[in-house]
Amino acid sequence: MDVQTLVTVLSAVLSPNEVERKAAEEHLKKAQDAPGHLVMLMQAVVAPQLDPSIRQAAAIHFKQLLSKRWKPSESQLKEGIQEFSPEDKQVVRDNVLEAIIQAPPKIRSQLGECLKSVVENDYPHAWPGLLPLICQNLQMQDLPRLYGALYALRMLSNKYEFKDEDERVHIQEVVNTTFPTLLQIFQQLAQHNSAQVELAELMKLICKTFWSSTFLDIPQHLLDAQVFMAWMSVFDQLLAKPVPAEGAPTDPDELKSWPWWKLKKWTLHVINRMFSRFGDSKQLKDEVKEFSKQFRNTCSTKFLGSYLQLLDGLRHGAYLPDRVVNLALQYVMTGVTKPATYKMMKPQLNIILFEIAFPLLCFNENDHMLWVEDPHEYVRKGYDVIEDMYSPRTAAMHLIIELVNCRSKDCLQPFIAFLVDIFTKYSQAAPEARPYNIK
Repeated sequence: MDVQTLVTVLSAVLSPNEVERKAAEEHLKKAQDAPGHLVMLMQAVVAPQLDPSIRQAAAIHFKQLLSKRWKPSESQLKEGIQEFSPEDKQVVRDNVLEAIIQAPPKIRSQLGECLKSVVENDYPHAWPGLLPLICQNLQMQDLPRLYGALYALRMLSNKYEFKDEDERVHIQEVVNTTFPTLLQIFQQLAQHNSAQVELAELMKLICKTFWSSTFLDIPQHLLDAQVFMAWMSVFDQLLAKPVPAEGAPTDPDELKSWPWWKLKKWTLHVINRMFSRFGDSKQLKDEVKEFSKQFRNTCSTKFLGSYLQLLDGLRHGAYLPDRVVNLALQYVMTGVTKPATYKMMKPQLNIILFEIAFPLLCFNENDHMLWVEDPHEYVRKGYDVIEDMYSPRTAAMHLIIELVNCRSKDCLQPFIAFLVDIFTKYSQAAPEARPYNIK
């Protein structure tokens, strides 16, 4: 099958005619074992002159084929599934990053999954050229090239996110090679005042790369105090930076998935992880204890100020996605047991308890709407462990419990008095004026 024939077959795969469609699918199935078939699919994916729907069909087929035949398992080999030839694999390795750079977003997501599979199986032993290629594209001013490089770097760091110390030696090389340039890019992007969503996407990829690279341990490169503080400074800048209103979706479901809010969420993810993992040096290795001390003394209170400022928006009706509220409250809760952060939040305990956390526990308009429209779903959500992990209400409840438990001298009596006052006002009010949602 040549490329033109392949395009004709892919076009038939999209046909509404069932007979024609099934014949085309069978044709593709038979061609899977042919040498060069994978390469031809890639050529169809990246061909700008082809109809987008055909390119999308080629990308989906390419992804499915690659995930199954790049490195088949023993059981798949027994079933007769053949591995791609070394020549075909090399062509893919040589061109997949460029394909991602050139592809439109919908096709890029399919190719990204392919890149992830190749990285998982081939880096670094069969693909030593990937890291230099990423570095080369990181130096480019071209936005698509920068995105492709950051995307590939994200896949590379993700491979080692949960690996043990012996296997993480490769992430040390990746960090040493790319993080100096990555920090410069991060600093430049954070200084932009543009609401362009592409900027948020780029910074989100950097946040994810940092998250994966530091999830289990701090790479040696970041143990340098000056380097680490430069990174933390950018994260604090993003934490304090208002989310642009320009171009924001009006639909609530679309708004919470808007790239600028996703960037904010990943910024909180990274900072929370730093605080929960390295905010206490008692359980850490000796070489990380000095790093932990620096984070506690220099960063933890500075971040707390930005978190409280973010949460303060709830008192004034500002929009915050549920996940952002949840993560912000988690950080505050972690700070309850730490002397430096608790000292900072102590003067604001009444605001934290009574004006930020408690209102999140109350029955609200969304609860009422769900109860009226789907009472079964309302009850299910109340007992869903996964919902609890992301819920602002659950995070607020845990924060209150942590405060009245660990800091009972300051919080228990005032909170009980607050509740008694609510019940007193409730009982004294006329039935039609009683705040049932607060009770």
